[in-house]
Amino acid sequence: MVILRKIFSPCLLVLSLSLLIYTFYRSEIYWNGTKNEYYISYYVISFSCVVVSILTFFLKQNFKDYLLIILISIFFALYIFEGYAIFDKFRTNKNALNERAESYKKKREKITI
Repeated sequence: MVILRKIFSPCLLVLSLSLLIYTFYRSEIYWNGTKNEYYISYYVISFSCVVVSILTFFLKQNFKDYLLIILISIFFALYIFEGYAIFDKFRTNKNALNERAESYKKKREKITI
């Protein structure tokens, strides 16, 4: 946990700056500045992440620990939710496929009779 405390703030700053740079790249270079209105919210989110990451350098260690635990929990919760969403989509597609197969069989039976 001591190693995580030491690298938490710099890693968070690097990730936040990367997000800001990527947002700038998508908005200004990829789309040639034509979709600035669309990327305003992404700029706000990425800039606020940069500010929060800079503030983490000045937090006490116990606050850093709590923030680290919260971020790890959110990270894993999002991955679990993504897994559930993929599983649910697969299950829905499988049910739709079974319904199509049954309706096709019923149509086939009507034709052959």
